[in-house]
Amino acid sequence: MRWSPGIQASHTIVKRGWLGEPLQGSIQVNVHTAWENWPWLTQMPTLEVMYHSIHYLDAIRYVTGLRPEAVYADGARFPGQPYRGETRTLIHIRFPGRPAG
Repeated sequence: MRWSPGIQASHTIVKRGWLGEPLQGSIQVNVHTAWENWPWLTQMPTLEVMYHSIHYLDAIRYVTGLRPEAVYADGARFPGQPYRGETRTLIHIRFPGRPAG
């Protein structure tokens, strides 16, 4: 994902300082993934984070050029889903910043 035009443009904007100092990153995606197209994935215990969201995490780190100070992640399954692992996640990444004041 880091090579997509939007992420490349975002990287350039941040690198040139046009947005100031990055302190937090966010990408919101609502998508239905047909995991059954990859049968071996349907039994993975950490499905969405390891095989989908990892690309968003990589893109945010690439755009900011920073190492996260903290990461909070929560995953869940949809009711009645046939897959073993989580298929929806919320991930919050916090980067180091200057203290207020």
